[in-house]
Amino acid sequence: MLARITSLMDLTFTSTKTPQEFREAFRSRVISLAKAHDLLVNRNMQGVEVEEILVAELGSYKEGGRKVRFKGPALLLEPRQSGFLLFKITED
Repeated sequence: MLARITSLMDLTFTSTKTPQEFREAFRSRVISLAKAHDLLVNRNMQGVEVEEILVAELGSYKEGGRKVRFKGPALLLEPRQSGFLLFKITED
């Protein structure tokens, strides 16, 4: 886990220009990692469905009358894939 955080720190450092940008980007990345970890722990490290990942990251967009809809078959991702998807959603 600490190796991942160190890697996130290095990646963030090389992709930001100011201390403020670094702080915001690094914080966002660590939060995404924590969310992925929480989802995996709640599933006994067996993987997470794509919808759960999307709800975890996009659920806040339901506030203020905005709606997020999910459509498609259930898809279970392996633990590593789950973390990557959550991280990628946050980056874009």
